[in-house]
Amino acid sequence: MKEVSSTLLGLQTNVNNYLSHREPWQLVTITSLAVLSSVWVWQFLFQDESMTLRVKKTFFKWLKKFPMVSIKLKKEMDSISQNFINEMEKRSRGIPYITNLPSSGLSDSEIMSCLDNSLATGDFDWKHGHVSGAVYYHSQELIQLLMNVYGKTSYTNPLHSDIFPGICKMEAEVVRITANLFHGDSETCGTMTSG
Repeated sequence: MKEVSSTLLGLQTNVNNYLSHREPWQLVTITSLAVLSSVWVWQFLFQDESMTLRVKKTFFKWLKKFPMVSIKLKKEMDSISQNFINEMEKRSRGIPYITNLPSSGLSDSEIMSCLDNSLATGDFDWKHGHVSGAVYYHSQELIQLLMNVYGKTSYTNPLHSDIFPGICKMEAEVVRITANLFHGDSETCGTMTSG
């Protein structure tokens, strides 16, 4: 124990001698920088992502700060955005945009015609699973069930649990089922979204 104590005392003496000629503001600055650097290094080393991935992310984050790289990235992103806009304009060409409420209401057939025209603008074969991450399952039976459910619940509002307690009950059931699928405990909570 004496050896540890004398080692610490020697270290303290060396640090005090090294810093004795420093101004107080310099000591505060050095201490602050040392603490902030230590926190940054700790957070960098001990994260869920692998060290390799974090080094790559940090490298590319700094690389994007170079004017030559940032100009090239902006040019590419602008090109992608413009291509997206052009593609959307091409797909919806000939279909008028409705930007104001009509002065008189549309008939059911007019509404369905507008809907059908808008839905026909896409040309991907999503019904047969030829897209990834957009549509997960396509079944006529499920569509019919959803139409029936929506027909009964389209006017409900889960924010008003006093008026629609059954909707809130079903929301809670879906949240609990999902929490159980992910091995959540009794404290796990959640909410539903339509997106």
